[in-house]
Amino acid sequence: MKWLRSIALSAAFGCAAHDAQSSDFEVGGHMKLRMTHATFPERSLHRSLSGASTEDYASDARVNLSWGSGRWDLKAAGQFAVLYGDTIDFARGFEAGAQPRTSRLPNDDRRLFDLTHVSAGRGKQATVMRLDRLSVGYTGDRGVVRFGRQAVTWGNGLIFNTVMDIFNPFDPTSVDKEYKSGDDMLYGQYLRDNGDDLQAVVVFRRDPVTGDLDADESSVAGKYHGFLDAGE
Repeated sequence: MKWLRSIALSAAFGCAAHDAQSSDFEVGGHMKLRMTHATFPERSLHRSLSGASTEDYASDARVNLSWGSGRWDLKAAGQFAVLYGDTIDFARGFEAGAQPRTSRLPNDDRRLFDLTHVSAGRGKQATVMRLDRLSVGYTGDRGVVRFGRQAVTWGNGLIFNTVMDIFNPFDPTSVDKEYKSGDDMLYGQYLRDNGDDLQAVVVFRRDPVTGDLDADESSVAGKYHGFLDAGE
């Protein structure tokens, strides 16, 4: 699927060459630098592999693109990160015999499309280039349909969203939660006259052993959101 990743990356970033002054086209993004320091208790398995503490450094650049014409729209977001730290080296040691990309670095092994490229050098260094958003949508008078890589969160919480964030949740130990990884899915929403709405998703996933698209590994779910007097 390398050809698909190359085409998708070129299409997404190539959109930036269009007239950004148009009201139908938006460009955003950020650049971040982050340092993380962690310590482990004496009985922790982490301590036996990486010592009493770890330090990790990350530089992250992100470009968000959004284009719309009439009822159709296209959304894409690309990320480029350079990572260096003890966590990457530790993950390799913990998963002895595994390929470097099977550590805690992002990958698309179980997603429908392969839009992630990881260059995991030796030791503590790795680079990541990926599209974590790439979807096309149609908005009608009562409904919305969207296909592609996107993130869907049902419900929210003050500390953890895991209870209702069932498709692509954040790692509970994640520090930066501004953007979460998207999944390849078909999403639909229908709005009723009374303000209630019905949502449904189909998340496509591959078998971790064979790499084939598998219905048993995929997810299908629906949600009804409505109001009853002062409650919802």
